Amino acid sequence: MKNRISSIGGGDLKLVIEKELFDTDVADNNQWFSIPMKQVKKDFLSEKYQTELKLRNGHNQKHLVGILVKVLDPSLKEYTLRLKKWTMGGSIVYNLVSGWREIAKANKLKTGDTLQLWSF
Repeated sequence: MKNRISSIGGGDLKLVIEKELFDTDVADNNQWFSIPMKQVKKDFLSEKYQTELKLRNGHNQKHLVGILVKVLDPSLKEYTLRLKKWTMGGSIVYNLVSGWREIAKANKLKTGDTLQLWSF
């Protein structure tokens, strides 16, 4: 995995979250993987990306653009998803969208599985 990350110009590995998957993370009608800020182990966005995410999200959450991010699954297949920052029930939640279902299906993820998300 580290070799693959290096080959695409990545470095500075950080464990973002280790999370047991919920129904909402794997349900066919939900197209996102949620990353609640309360569970984030380390700040994973550089100041540049925090600013870009804030600008692209704006104040109207109905039209959030988010930022494009590369995601590697355990088989080292690369996907491009969008990272968005939502406010849900008064809490801040990051979400990986626009391709998450494809990753979940390809890796046969199910409720109760534990998933680690790393940033680089």
